Amino acid sequence: MSKFSIPKRLRSLIWCLLLGGGVYVLGLLGVLLLGPAWHLIHGDFITFQEWRIPVPSGFFVTGKPEQPMMSRYTLGAGLVNVPLGSIGIRTNPSGKPFKFEGNIEDSSSRMIAAGTIGGFVFHSKRTLSTRLNDAYCFEFYSQHTPSEFSVRCAIEGTPVLFVYSGDERFIPDFYSVLEEANGTVAHPN
Repeated sequence: MSKFSIPKRLRSLIWCLLLGGGVYVLGLLGVLLLGPAWHLIHGDFITFQEWRIPVPSGFFVTGKPEQPMMSRYTLGAGLVNVPLGSIGIRTNPSGKPFKFEGNIEDSSSRMIAAGTIGGFVFHSKRTLSTRLNDAYCFEFYSQHTPSEFSVRCAIEGTPVLFVYSGDERFIPDFYSVLEEANGTVAHPN
């Protein structure tokens, strides 16, 4: 018998703590593999209606085909409070193409009203050139979390709306998706 022996109950407790700690660490690291694994299996683009949309590095796609959601988690997501980012793609609820030209005031006020739901405050507006037409983007920040942003962008002449929600560090990824998205422009009947 050794000089120092650990009681069986204490040994079981130590093994349980080590196993629980190992599972916790694997959970922390596992979220970092979601994006690369998704890209390995699905590639770098998704198809949304008649659109070919790039998926940024580190992001993965979930949701229904009619409303895909690209998400990016950082180390510790789901277990501790860390920065996240989500890019949603959907169509105008009316199904009609967005028309800002000649109606910028009314269209802007509707986008701002929709963006301020949920405690967000209008921050800025920008026009961005895309592969199709100009995109009109409206940025909002959270009243409660200064680094949390929401961005809503509509591309002129299309019914497609791009929405970002999350930490400000992933906003450049959102804008690169918007600039590279390739689809069709609706033609009036």
